[in-house]
Amino acid sequence: MRKAKVVLEVENAEQQHQSEQWCQATGVAINQRDNEGCGCCVNIYLLLAAEHDIQTLDSALQDCGAGVGYLTDPS
Repeated sequence: MRKAKVVLEVENAEQQHQSEQWCQATGVAINQRDNEGCGCCVNIYLLLAAEHDIQTLDSALQDCGAGVGYLTDPS
């Protein structure tokens, strides 16, 4: 399992859509109450998921102007 951080632009519907599809496909829940962003312009989430799943999300988000940042602590 890896920890990662994802920053999604609130007004970018494609970023929101890609993250929701990823959650459904992987079974990883991104809960709105865990949002570390302001919520008016960005949503910031910490994720704990399998390396492959995070890479899949990163690839999908890069296509719409976002990405995933890996955290150095893998625990």
